[in-house]
Amino acid sequence: MKKWFYFTLHAVVLLATLTFATASTLLASEGISVNGSASASVPKTALSEREIHERIQEIVPEFTGEVRPDSISCDILDQNGNFVTRVVAAEIGDAAYFLEYNSGGARANVVDFITVPLFEGSPLDRQFQRFLPAGDDTDILTPFGIPVWAFDATTGPWALIVKNDLGDMAVCRFRVVP
Repeated sequence: MKKWFYFTLHAVVLLATLTFATASTLLASEGISVNGSASASVPKTALSEREIHERIQEIVPEFTGEVRPDSISCDILDQNGNFVTRVVAAEIGDAAYFLEYNSGGARANVVDFITVPLFEGSPLDRQFQRFLPAGDDTDILTPFGIPVWAFDATTGPWALIVKNDLGDMAVCRFRVVP
């Protein structure tokens, strides 16, 4: 009886080990590790310039395709205040990036910051922040981040749109990287 028990136990352990090894190999071939994290990006479809224009117009209906960079402008800064065009996807504990609205002297009562992906398939459709500077010409700096997502689903080209209630608008493009 004892021999039969140990034989059965060894057979079950061997079968479980082979099953796990086979599953791990199959998952790894698909770019997934055994703990579920991704080692490959999900395929994304980049938007054409026309589609980017349409996406911005969907978010900001008054957008005509023209921005007036001489009136206001925008920038993206890292945690040290350096201008950047690449933003690392954020996890808890990471240093923040900052969105900057340069008023150019415009005395706005409302300033909107909108970040939007310029590709299909992002689980994050957009981010929105609104400030009410009460008619002064203050420049605004605000922290932001694009979250890490499985299979790097939030990485790719993005746009920052800043607009005020005076009809001024600026667009800055950046890329989110893993």
